[in-house]
Amino acid sequence: MRQIVAVTESVWSKTSILDAIKLHGLSKDQGAQMLRVKYGEMLVKGQIVSSPKEQQVIKLIMKLHEEGHSFRQIAKHLNDKKIKSKKGGQWDKSVVTTIVRRQQEEEK
Repeated sequence: MRQIVAVTESVWSKTSILDAIKLHGLSKDQGAQMLRVKYGEMLVKGQIVSSPKEQQVIKLIMKLHEEGHSFRQIAKHLNDKKIKSKKGGQWDKSVVTTIVRRQQEEEK
């Protein structure tokens, strides 16, 4: 149902949403996957697109990593600069690690 709500921007009634789910054969798993948006991406009208602001932060993270900063140091730098994480909270070294590793995989 969340997938339909995201696509329609919540303008359909609940009954119409349920009908659309049945019509398109959507499942809960598809909706959950649709809403898992990685850092550097955002959901716009049900489509995952690049987030320019977050892409700039990813570039900063990669630059700091290439300069030899540890994941913990990068997280501290982002927190000191008051750059918010995907959910608006503090950065943790595990999130920085995930982003760096994902970027390295994408470059291969």
